[in-house]
Amino acid sequence: MAEPLLEIQDLHVTLDGFRALDGVSLKIYPRTARVIIGPNGAGKSTLLDTVIGRTRATRGRVVFRGQDVTRMPEHRIVRAGICRKFQTPGVLEQMTVDDNLAIAVRRNKRWWAHFRTGLDRAECARVDEVLGEIGMTAQRYRLAAELAHGEKQWLEIGMVLASDAELIMLDEPTSGMTPAETDRTAALMRRLAAHRTVVVIDHDMAFVEKLAAPITVLHMGRVLKHGTIGDLRDDPDVIAIYLGSARRSHAAG
Repeated sequence: MAEPLLEIQDLHVTLDGFRALDGVSLKIYPRTARVIIGPNGAGKSTLLDTVIGRTRATRGRVVFRGQDVTRMPEHRIVRAGICRKFQTPGVLEQMTVDDNLAIAVRRNKRWWAHFRTGLDRAECARVDEVLGEIGMTAQRYRLAAELAHGEKQWLEIGMVLASDAELIMLDEPTSGMTPAETDRTAALMRRLAAHRTVVVIDHDMAFVEKLAAPITVLHMGRVLKHGTIGDLRDDPDVIAIYLGSARRSHAAG
């Protein structure tokens, strides 16, 4: 078996006296997808924040490609090959789709590089490739502000892809999407996992099922279960803390 690309070892995070993560351990292997689910407050976003260096671990380690990155600054973790998309799209709305991707694709990330004219040939080719991957070639010259919500989500996924990160972490990529957009996003995630490592947080269990990926369930900052959607759908512990509460909310509505 291949060595883990990302290994989280006994990770603890305390925020203002609250145990946001309480001994999380997890191994994620190259060119795979992993879904992380759990109720609000389970520690899902905190886990991604800690991997990317935005939140500091109280105890434990984050190891990426065999290197301890636990105390690295966020920009160095990004350069090492980890990139995260947040739940709310962070595109630059007064720029075109093409220009948003051009910023993400530049190999020279120093601030003054963004004032030079044009991309080199390889960077232009990468923008074209990413536009094809996210299905937005026809929208390349539209302002990001003119895009529908789902299109903005795809553009930001494209910006993550354009960075050529080896590990891509996506926080609720289908938030606010229509069922058709969700289906298209699931197909994109499956394609990406063939040659990248993808970690996805999402609450939409129909979307999670379409990903056909291993699932980790967090609860109260701890790993509750690992398994497939088939394993977990009827698991009494998972139903009690996550699926069951969602069903009760739906019934109440």
